[in-house]
Amino acid sequence: MKKLVTFILVLCLVLGMGTVAFADEIEYKDHSEVVIIKNFTKNGDIPNTEFTFTIGKGRGERDGEIIDAPDLTSSLIITVKGEEEKGTGTIALPKVDEDGFSGVGVYTYEITEENSNIAGVTYDGKRILKIYVFNNEDGEGYIRVPVLLNADEKEKSEGFENSFNTGTLTIYKEVTGNMGDKQRKFDITVTLTAPEGRKVTAPIYVGGGTNNPHTFGEDGELEIELNLAHGEDITISNIPYGVTYEVTETLPEDLLDYKGPVIDYSDENKVIDELDEGEESDRVIVTNQKDISIETGINLDNAPYIAILAVAIGGLALFLIRRRMAVNL
Repeated sequence: MKKLVTFILVLCLVLGMGTVAFADEIEYKDHSEVVIIKNFTKNGDIPNTEFTFTIGKGRGERDGEIIDAPDLTSSLIITVKGEEEKGTGTIALPKVDEDGFSGVGVYTYEITEENSNIAGVTYDGKRILKIYVFNNEDGEGYIRVPVLLNADEKEKSEGFENSFNTGTLTIYKEVTGNMGDKQRKFDITVTLTAPEGRKVTAPIYVGGGTNNPHTFGEDGELEIELNLAHGEDITISNIPYGVTYEVTETLPEDLLDYKGPVIDYSDENKVIDELDEGEESDRVIVTNQKDISIETGINLDNAPYIAILAVAIGGLALFLIRRRMAVNL
């Protein structure tokens, strides 16, 4: 038994040494460019979206000393198509010559994503690009190996991460009161406003389908006209996070005797954002009320009748008194 355990330990040691040796023998190939990946997670529809990156000045290091680093392209644009959730862009790497990398060393660059201010889109920060230049020991020349790291330079980065999030807004109509017309359609206006400093590029859908989408104007607003009767509702969807909303109702002259409208918002801030657990949509209830007094009898002037009744009661009392006096006699 002891011999078996010893054999297993020796085997594990040999395999471990083999693994280390194998890791040290990784063959690197020269890279003429570096591919930057953009991952774009979407919770909603958005058209082709461009992401812009700036590449800062580089810094080189060789044997603990700072050396010059050649400039890379100053900007990079990655486009993610509407139906996709991933895009790529390439950065050309300079050669190792008098106009490029001066020789072996580590060259560091900072890549920063710009905020394009599109409503509903979250933007990433920065990444660190390191270019390792070392001698080609299997031949002449050099090998360039790019490595993209997270901002803290502790872990390798898989690219830039972005997301697009949307919510929905449901409008409900209620008519109350004993004379409220529950078949009558009421005109309701929903005004959507883009977050300050941002633009809405996403199509806005009214009702269940995606046909005839609505789009925001250059002023950053979108007005949607609805026509609802009691018990009806309609949902506006694909609204980017951060968009605010306002609901109004205008009554025609023949409906001015209705009370209201009373407009009840489920979110007092009136902003499309992440919902609480169990909620499916922001909600707005628009209520109108109409009541009238119902006549249950005929109104009469009671004063004459009260006077006659009083005289009758007085006469009856006098009759009873005289009768009693007569009996006593």
